[in-house]
Amino acid sequence: MDEATRSYSCGPATPVATYPYHDAQGKVVVTKTRFAPKSFSIEPAGVLGAMGEKYLYRLPEVLAAAARGEVVLVTEGEKDADAARALGYTATCNIEGASKAGASSKWRPEYTAQLKGARVRVVQDRDAAGQGHAASIVQRLVKANIPCEILESRSGKDLSDHLDAGYAIEELAPVALTDDCADVGPLTAEDSNPVGILSLADVEVEPVHWLWPGYLPAGKLVVVEGDPSASKSSGFIDLMARVTVGAPWPDGQVGTAPGVVMLLSAEDGLGDTIKPRFVVAGADEANVKILTSVDIASAGEVASGRSSCRATSGTSSDASESSTSR
Repeated sequence: MDEATRSYSCGPATPVATYPYHDAQGKVVVTKTRFAPKSFSIEPAGVLGAMGEKYLYRLPEVLAAAARGEVVLVTEGEKDADAARALGYTATCNIEGASKAGASSKWRPEYTAQLKGARVRVVQDRDAAGQGHAASIVQRLVKANIPCEILESRSGKDLSDHLDAGYAIEELAPVALTDDCADVGPLTAEDSNPVGILSLADVEVEPVHWLWPGYLPAGKLVVVEGDPSASKSSGFIDLMARVTVGAPWPDGQVGTAPGVVMLLSAEDGLGDTIKPRFVVAGADEANVKILTSVDIASAGEVASGRSSCRATSGTSSDASESSTSR
């Protein structure tokens, strides 16, 4: 099983390592925990934590090394990345790890962009999944004109086994690139806007992460339906205010850590209606962000811009309201 596979054990599990993932500014956005027997959990940090899977491990260090044109090692999991870092190397991995052999790659276009400027050494695990993972990464790096090569351990399966056997990182064995890796052509639209079909067999089972347990799942679209003037807007503002200060939920359950909320209002004035409602609800006003416009030229087609706005919507005069809880 690869380093970042979400797996679950029926028996008791003991946490053995915690891996925080940061955004470019160094803020923790998601935390991954490794357990024994081998299994993992991934928990978002705050309301916006579900976005953490778009960032490479130890991203600020990766960006700094890339800006200097230095070598960055890409391993299959956090354990190997940390082992390399302890020896003075900049090392990273993607939170999802490797796909099963023959399955679609879990390497995102964002990860390739975050490595721009670096000289990348991909350390592959010596199994079918690891080899496929490394090849898929290198294919994308070559398309982006990022210099790269594949290395593998001289003993055992992965970098940790290699080091445990007494070898140095400099002694990792180079792997010849295949024709597919060496000649993949220039960047295409697929690299910046991937659209594909996924087999359900390739989907890993994972738990639901809750904002308000039993009511508001994190990162999901939630629709509240009701008649006009049924206090839908007031109810949503109350929930959003609770998020901004970390207050308990209406049923008494412990609230989330204080976080940022975003509101799109199609009818109410900010100064005469929306702000007074948040003030009465006890919100931290600095944590309330208002979506006022979308740059269509940057966002793409008008339909895409509308979709992005609606996914964050909070209030309207229709009989139903939708909100994305993050």
